[in-house]
Amino acid sequence: MGKNCHGLAGCTIDYAHCWLIEIGDNVTFAPQAYLLAHDASTKRYLDYTKIAKIKIGNNVFIGARALIMPEVSIGKNTIVAGSWKCGD
Repeated sequence: MGKNCHGLAGCTIDYAHCWLIEIGDNVTFAPQAYLLAHDASTKRYLDYTKIAKIKIGNNVFIGARALIMPEVSIGKNTIVAGSWKCGD
């Protein structure tokens, strides 16, 4: 984890594979962002779980409810849009 990172308190970071997640300097996380270094969506039918590194560069903003999956690299000076659920 780099210097000057903010907003991690309300986020979910893949604790089982946290060593695969690299976060640069000056990164801000909006509420409920997810960083998952594993993807078990194929486990049931293909008996395969993808596990790979996540790299987040410097000066990045991760939007609310954004989902960052394995093998994703986010370059420096990037904004990643999140998603919002509107009222029912």
